[in-house]
Amino acid sequence: MDRYGILDDSFALSMAGQLPLSSLLTLMGAYREEPDYTMLSNLISVSSKVARIVADADNTLLDNIKIFFINLFQYSADIVVQAHGHGP
Repeated sequence: MDRYGILDDSFALSMAGQLPLSSLLTLMGAYREEPDYTMLSNLISVSSKVARIVADADNTLLDNIKIFFINLFQYSADIVVQAHGHGP
């Protein structure tokens, strides 16, 4: 099974209550240095859905989820900045 499908299936299982959210977040963290644009796009999509669900379920956790996602995408953001010559 491909990485894209694994993430989608894990998200679906988490939303169905069959996989803890912590397991989904751990899996998402494994994609921290993902170089593939399609996979990053899917990761962004899943992240957005998770953030909306967390905001609806327990708004007090939203800041922590946002920090997690900032850290998750920091590497990719740094690579894009470096590739365009605007980095430090």
